[in-house]
Parts: sequence; C-alpha cells; structure tokens
Amino acid sequence: MKLIRSLAGLAAVLSVVPYKVEKKECGEKKSYSLTSLTWKADYTPDTETEEATLNIDLLGGLVDTVNAVKSKIFEKKATPDFCETVEVETEAAEVEEAEETAEEPANQESASEEVSE
Repeated sequence: MKLIRSLAGLAAVLSVVPYKVEKKECGEKKSYSLTSLTWKADYTPDTETEEATLNIDLLGGLVDTVNAVKSKIFEKKATPDFCETVEVETEAAEVEEAEETAEEPANQESASEEVSE
C-alpha cells in the first residue's frame, strides 16, 4: 500500500512540473511558454509599449499531450491513392509505346537491309 501511495504522489508531482520550456524572440518582443502534463502557461514580459501578460491554460498541456499521443498511435501509413496508381501505370504504358514505336522503324530498316543483301 505504501508503494501505491508513493507512486501516486510521484505521478502528481510529475504532472505539475513543466517538461517543456520554450523561449520565443520576435525582434524586441520575447515570450516564454511552459508546458506541463496538466497545465500550460505563456508569459510575455513588459516592454516599453506593452504590459506583461501571463496566460494560464489549465488542462491545456493535457490536451496537447493527448493530441500528440493520438497522432502517433493513429498515424496512417503512406499508401498510394488509386488515382495516383492509375496515373503511374498510364505514364509507364506511354513510355513503353514510345519505345516500341522507336524500335519499329529500326527493325523495319534492318529487315529491309537483310532483304536487299
């Protein structure tokens, strides 16, 4: 029972501690983003023209984490589209026809040379 309480406490602490800190700079404007498993915060320090802002989104980090896991699990494999397959076959057939038509005059010339000899 003590092990379960310890694991639950550890999970609670880890869900509150931010795992990603980003610093964004756009000219003179800087902003910081903290992401945890259960919350997300964006902070912009004050500048000469603007005041400091702090946006806290409870469950924002959880939504981001769930969406990232969903995209990894349910990611589709790259399968060719039927229309793309047909286009590739059509192009291949056209190339083969062009090669055959190029070979036919050469075959006819060689056949006529053989007859004349």
